[in-house]
Amino acid sequence: MPSRDFVRSMLELAVILFPICILIQVVSKNLVQFIPITVITLLTWLPVSKFINKVNPFSISGGLISLATLVVILISAYLFLRNFKKKNILKVNLSIALIALASAALEITLFQLNYQNKNPSDLVRDINSFTADKQTNSGNDTSNLPNIIYIVPDRYGNLASLKQNFNFDNSSFYKSLKERSFVTNDESRSNYPFTELSLSSTLNNAYLTYSDENIKESSLYPLIKNSSAFRKIKDLGYKFYNFDNWWFGSNSISYADYNFMKLNESSLSKPLDRLYKIQTPIHSILRTIFGDREALSQCELMSHYFEEIENIISSASDQPKFIFAHMLAPHEPYLFNEKGECNLDAIQFSNTDPALYSEIELWESRVDFYLQYLMFVNKKMLELFDKAKKESSRDFIFVIQSDEGPYPKCFLENISGNYSECSHKDWDTKTGIINAMYFSSIGNLDESDLVSPINNFNIIFTQLDKNDYSKKEHIFYLLNKRDQKMAFSPN
Repeated sequence: MPSRDFVRSMLELAVILFPICILIQVVSKNLVQFIPITVITLLTWLPVSKFINKVNPFSISGGLISLATLVVILISAYLFLRNFKKKNILKVNLSIALIALASAALEITLFQLNYQNKNPSDLVRDINSFTADKQTNSGNDTSNLPNIIYIVPDRYGNLASLKQNFNFDNSSFYKSLKERSFVTNDESRSNYPFTELSLSSTLNNAYLTYSDENIKESSLYPLIKNSSAFRKIKDLGYKFYNFDNWWFGSNSISYADYNFMKLNESSLSKPLDRLYKIQTPIHSILRTIFGDREALSQCELMSHYFEEIENIISSASDQPKFIFAHMLAPHEPYLFNEKGECNLDAIQFSNTDPALYSEIELWESRVDFYLQYLMFVNKKMLELFDKAKKESSRDFIFVIQSDEGPYPKCFLENISGNYSECSHKDWDTKTGIINAMYFSSIGNLDESDLVSPINNFNIIFTQLDKNDYSKKEHIFYLLNKRDQKMAFSPN
């Protein structure tokens, strides 16, 4: 997270709190003394253990943050004790408010510290730059380049894993794809089990470097945002449409000419929005009083998401289009049912404490809502393809490739992220993905190319450049612990 986002978040916090304080003082000076207690009630104190786990006090930045935190705590404690002894309630409240605001600043700071702690170039090996020996679009002639629509439905399981683990037969959807001349692999698997690893690998046609360090997820984000695939797309002269989501790894890509979420996101900065929703009860209170309007707005946003992709597909353009849609579907929250109706029961389920359900209820509800959403996604992806085939003025390539499979029961039960006891069947579920390709003007492609997505962009650029990029071997990796995401081993 850039420093400007931190500054913006703190300014927003001040802009929200100070006018409220002034207004209350105008109404009643006696009420002012209750403001600090109200603030600390809303801005819950960050657990010290969480702070220690996130900040390395032996680093320069961590040491300064730790020192500043200690100073604030000591000053606040001194003021609190001195004024409490004198029974000066207003000053007691103000000292409490100082702790509360320091807590908010810490939470936003920790949100920033979640970011990159490792040089991205150290995390990947043998990146394919996709530099052709001879470019076919010399002089920026893009008239013969096809449009590319690349859909990444997050946590969409493959045909075999859905049948074996969820007792769901998705063969009718695969049949629909094959009737439309897609090449598919029914048992395709992701090379890595989690989004940040999988997309980093796929978009660079490269495997990652082993490390047993606790590497932050965000260290991998530059490998996605600045991937060799995206750079190549821009070099070829494509207009890049990024249909992103709230996840920072694919959110607001600088190479893109269009970022969906940039035009449709909350007016609050992401750190303050997170603080408001997770660290305070305000969001829950408002949702209880006025109903879950946010759930409806999420459904409306996803409906708009699909509509905008259709609009871009249909729009006239002198440039070839590259549409990259990393959609959080059928990823939780499960927004729609099979009929395309906003699934408020499923959204409420996603926002409810799992402890309120028995293990059986929790698993069966999750599977049911997931499958309903998956069937809705099936329908929408076929509609997008049919729209492209009907209205595209160019040849086009259409790819459906999920980044990871759904979470098996073992993963959900291991909240700590220790997956060492999960079986190979569980890993087959977590890495089982859909991987399907369509070329309106097809080259050499068969299902053996789609055993994993490692060569997906290799295949695409080979078609565009008529250059034979060397393919990588299909290798699959497992992890033992979620917080050691680079300490993988071949499966």
